[in-house]
Amino acid sequence: FIKENFNHVKIISIRYPFSKFNFLKKTRFGFLFVEAIFMPILGFLNKSLLNRNFFFEIGEPDIIYFFNKSDAPAYFRRMKNVLLVGSDHASGLRKTDLFKAIQIKLVKYRLILRNIDVFHLFPPSDNLSEYITSFSLPNGVDIGKFTHKSGKSETVRLLFLARLEECKGVPLVLEIWEQIRLKAEVELNIAGSGRMESLVRSIKDLKFKYFGFIEENDLPKLISQCDIFIYPSTCDNYPLVILQALSSGLYVITNEMIASSFREFERIGQVKVVENKPSKYLEAINHYLENGRTFDLNESRAICISKYDWKVISEKLYEELLTAYYRKTGLYQ
Repeated sequence: FIKENFNHVKIISIRYPFSKFNFLKKTRFGFLFVEAIFMPILGFLNKSLLNRNFFFEIGEPDIIYFFNKSDAPAYFRRMKNVLLVGSDHASGLRKTDLFKAIQIKLVKYRLILRNIDVFHLFPPSDNLSEYITSFSLPNGVDIGKFTHKSGKSETVRLLFLARLEECKGVPLVLEIWEQIRLKAEVELNIAGSGRMESLVRSIKDLKFKYFGFIEENDLPKLISQCDIFIYPSTCDNYPLVILQALSSGLYVITNEMIASSFREFERIGQVKVVENKPSKYLEAINHYLENGRTFDLNESRAICISKYDWKVISEKLYEELLTAYYRKTGLYQ
């Protein structure tokens, strides 16, 4: 995508020698050990070498944006005229379990990622905002591509779109389908790939459609043809697919962890918050089958345009980065 759409951009690949230790992160204890102890020590001992290789390749930039809490941020020293921006990539810095609570404390007390000047938090984090310098901006959506369909079909199409991994809720979605598939007017569509693909492919049902991995350009058509988006994931906080579904006018059923980032859509009735149990999702689906769409599409569209259009988000991000850069360096345009 970058090569096709940003052909004037120079893409440089730099491999860090410690990435070979990523296998240690498979367990939560291993991840914590690597992130909090092992990598910081190795990063400290080899920081000069790593920084020299990096800046030899790209020169000295004004702003470096790390898109998640990978190993790379730990390898950079603080620099007077270079702004280092950290990002939790929509999930990493929110307190959802004990492991993440420990991560938050490590960041709070500057035991890890001490070199980061400012954090970009996708959903705001009350746990962190008073301890670190940060700004909050959500994901965005291309509202020109993701639009709602016109007309009404007799068939109500359910959609699940995600990596086919257990934490995304694949087993729960299939259990929901097993209990509702006999309703004549309901169809289930699943798209994505992953370790549970064979389980999804094993389902033989005329009203069940599996699309496999969908290319980015084909997503708007698939989403706009559906009515209800089911998303029982427990490993996301700000999924882009939710915004794409909302911009396309779908009724979204999801859990509290996901819905907490989309309160304005919950307020107008487009997002339904349920417990992560098949019975609760079934109740919400049956309510839609009986009553149809009860939210205002125009109001939903207005929210997407004003708050989530990629043009709006990108301009705000640019402003935040410049403000943080000028604040750190004392330089002004």
